[in-house]
Amino acid sequence: MLLYVGRAPEAEQEMKQALAENPNQFKAMAYLGEFLYYQGKLDEAEVVLKRAEELGRDNDDNSARLMAGFLYASKGERDKIDPKLLRARPADFIDGDGAYWMGGIYALLGEREQALAWLRRAVEVGNHNYPWFQRDKNYDKLRGDPEYQRIMEQVRRHWEEYGQAFGGA
Repeated sequence: MLLYVGRAPEAEQEMKQALAENPNQFKAMAYLGEFLYYQGKLDEAEVVLKRAEELGRDNDDNSARLMAGFLYASKGERDKIDPKLLRARPADFIDGDGAYWMGGIYALLGEREQALAWLRRAVEVGNHNYPWFQRDKNYDKLRGDPEYQRIMEQVRRHWEEYGQAFGGA
C-alpha cells in the first residue's frame, strides 16, 4: 500500500525489516525488488530480484518473475524475462494484480496490443486501483492511447462507485 500512495522509500524499509527476520522469504524479497525498481534503483533491484527468483524457483507464485519482468522490460531485455510469463494468456489469469503486472511488462516492451489485453483482463477480474494506474510508470508509453484512455475511464467509474458505496476519498 505504501507504494500505491507514493511512499516507496518507506515500503523499501518495511521489506528490509521483514527480510532481516526472514532472509529467504522470496515474496518479500520480490516486493523489495519492486520498491527499488520504482525508485529507479535498477542495479540494486536486479540483484534482489535475481535472488528472489532463485529462492522462488520451485514455487507456483509468479511474483518474483513478474517483478523481475518489469526491470528487464524497462531495460529492453525481453530475452531475460521468464519465457513462461510471455507464453501466458490473459484468460489464464484470475488475479487482477498479476494481470496488471503482465500488462505493465508488455507496455514497457512497447507491445501495445498485449499490454491493453492484459490491462483489460486486470480490470475485468476486479483490479480497479485508479490512483495507482494513473501514476504507474510502467504504463507511461500508453497514456496517450485512446484505448488505454477508454479503459482508464472505466476504471475511474469503478473507483468512484466504490467511493460512493463505502465512503472515502
